[in-house]
Amino acid sequence: MLFGLVTILLSLVFVVLVKWIRVDESVKQRWLLVSIHRLSSAYLNMLECLGLMDFSQQGPSLSSYRGHLIIANHSSLIDALFIIAATENLCCIVKTELLGNPFTRYIVKLAGFIPNRSDTLLIDASNALASGRNLLIFPEGTRNTYDDQLAFKRGAANIALTTGCPIIPVVLSIHPRALEKGGKWYVIPRKAPRVVMTNHHPLDTLDYIDKDKPVTIQARQLNSGLIQFFRQHITGHSGYTPDPGNVTRSEKRASP
Repeated sequence: MLFGLVTILLSLVFVVLVKWIRVDESVKQRWLLVSIHRLSSAYLNMLECLGLMDFSQQGPSLSSYRGHLIIANHSSLIDALFIIAATENLCCIVKTELLGNPFTRYIVKLAGFIPNRSDTLLIDASNALASGRNLLIFPEGTRNTYDDQLAFKRGAANIALTTGCPIIPVVLSIHPRALEKGGKWYVIPRKAPRVVMTNHHPLDTLDYIDKDKPVTIQARQLNSGLIQFFRQHITGHSGYTPDPGNVTRSEKRASP
C-alpha cells in the first residue's frame, strides 16, 4: 500500500508541478532518476526495518559502470527495485502498457525508459548505452516459477551484439521465494526472505560466440551461454527452488 501511495505521489509531483517548471528536460530527468533511486533504497530499508526481508549485496558496485547492459534473473515483483537502488544512472526497459497509464506516461517518457514492444527498441537502447547510461533488462521478460527455469528471450543478446556493450550479470537469490508470479502481493512467507544480490564482473560477448557465424546464430550462442552462467550461479545458493522439469525443456522454452 505504501509503495503504491509513494508511486502516485511521485507521479503527481512530476506531472502537476515539475512538468511546468521552466528548466531543461535533462535537468528534470536527473531529478526524477535521483528520486526513483533514493525512494527505492528507502523502501528496501523500510522492508528490512520491519523485518520483512534481509537484504545484502555482493560484488562490484554497479554505480562504477557506464554504458553497460545489466541483466538479472526475475523471480520477485520487486526485483527491479534492488538494482535501481544500487545505481541511479539507469535506463529500464518497461512494459509498453505504462505509456497508456496517465499516472506513469510522463514519468516513463521523462526518465527515458524504453517500452518493451517499441519498434525502435534497439535504436533507443543503443542511444541510452552510448550516452553512458546503464541499461537494465530481465531476459525472461516475466517472473519465473522456479529459480533455475531461466527461459531467456533473445532481446538482451540482440542488444549486446548490436551495441557491442559489456554485459553485467546480476544474480538475485531470494529464499524463501516471495511476491511470485500469480501470487497475491499481500501474501508473505512465514520466515522473512533472505535476499542476496550478487553483481558479477562484466562479461565479454566474444567469449560466448563464434564471430564467423551469422548474427542469428551468435544470438543463440550468447543466449545459451547466459542461461548456463545464471544456472551455474543460482544453483550454487542453498535453498534454491529447482525446476522439476529437465534442463532441455527449459532451454527449448528459451530458444524461440
